[in-house]
Amino acid sequence: MQADLAERGSISAFRTRSTRIVCAGCPGRIAMSLPDYAELFLKYNYAESKDLCKEFLTLVSGVLVFSVTFAEKIVRFSNHRARGRWTLFGSWIFLVAALISGGIGLVKLGFAANTAVYAPDPSLIRCLAHKADVWMYAGGVLFVLGLLLIVVAGALSMFAKPIGTSSVDGSGST
Repeated sequence: MQADLAERGSISAFRTRSTRIVCAGCPGRIAMSLPDYAELFLKYNYAESKDLCKEFLTLVSGVLVFSVTFAEKIVRFSNHRARGRWTLFGSWIFLVAALISGGIGLVKLGFAANTAVYAPDPSLIRCLAHKADVWMYAGGVLFVLGLLLIVVAGALSMFAKPIGTSSVDGSGST
């Protein structure tokens, strides 16, 4: 890998640069040589995280499409109060936010891979990978919140009384 980068001129340009970019919130330096760490990152961390993120985005978009498609069955819009509808709408907001967060995490992971190939600075790679992980974890939390709100919307719909039903005499008129 180092020979390939040296042919392109990236390694020599990197080694002559005197400044190093270090993220203040990321862990300390890595005790590995630059090309070794970059190669290990690309071989394991990047490949596994990228696959996990793509599968996560597929799952989130599938759940979002499923909930939008069967929204009438989950909430029964026609004859129930708005509480379940707003809860379902909130779950869609969380699912869209999870999609956006996962997408940003995938882009940040791509930035880390680009850094590993063209300027293999272990501190910067770890910093960018850490930021990608934070966005992906945030997407996971938003996804779980969206799922919980779908369940709550279904429960509210299941136990809610239709609009035309009276709770006093049970005759169906208000």
